[in-house]
Amino acid sequence: MKKIILSLVLSLSMSSSALACTLFGATGIGVEGNGTIAVKNRDWKPSYQKVELVTPGEGYRYFALLTGKKGGFDAGGINEKGLFVAMSTVSSISRAERNSYPKFRTAEGKRANDYMLAHYATVLEVVESKENIWSEPVNFIIGDKDSLAIIEVLPGGKRSVTYQENGNVFHTNHYVDKDTIQGNKKIGKSSLTRYNRIRTLLNEHIGKFTVNDFWRMSKDQNAGPNNSIFRIGSKPQGTRTVAELVATLPQDGNFRLEIRYQPTTDATQ
Repeated sequence: MKKIILSLVLSLSMSSSALACTLFGATGIGVEGNGTIAVKNRDWKPSYQKVELVTPGEGYRYFALLTGKKGGFDAGGINEKGLFVAMSTVSSISRAERNSYPKFRTAEGKRANDYMLAHYATVLEVVESKENIWSEPVNFIIGDKDSLAIIEVLPGGKRSVTYQENGNVFHTNHYVDKDTIQGNKKIGKSSLTRYNRIRTLLNEHIGKFTVNDFWRMSKDQNAGPNNSIFRIGSKPQGTRTVAELVATLPQDGNFRLEIRYQPTTDATQ
């Protein structure tokens, strides 16, 4: 029986930040061992961050990076079946407009990330599900040992799916699919720069991907302090990367989730 190996490195510094994340991964014959590697770089303001094992009343257990004032928001995680889920905000729509749309919540107050981790074992189960868990403008990366998907959700719940069994996927903070691109109001410079950069790094890579390749991409600072995949910020209180999540999902062997972040355990922040 496969297990999840959780590795934590509490090393990143934090400062205030804008809404932004970079999502990327590869799966299939182009990955060492023919499995999947999936990544989320999280950029956010200094606030509650803590990794916990979540045991829902019904469904699968999962490890998650919990954030928000009450620790109720799941920024990304992996469940006991080896399903990885993470999201990025669609910042090409204003905060005021995003907040005007209803958010999916279970009776326990859990949102779509948590619901997927608790109730689905594979990417195909998520993609083929008819359950109405989509509502707010969000992008998701979802991975298992056999595949990856990017799901773009328009306001109101219409979604597009990019599914891969052999290849790579990547996303930032605006819509890119032909069926969703009309949802963009204003694409930010950082989102577009990071999107183009991670596409280049993935597409120009030679040989099979290893987890070390993905850590190098996660640390990429090609576009300076404010627009790189890994942001260090140009001001003491400027935007920067506050967490990195790298999931390794092999065909054989245990699942592994490595998280590098600066912990903040005070959920009142």
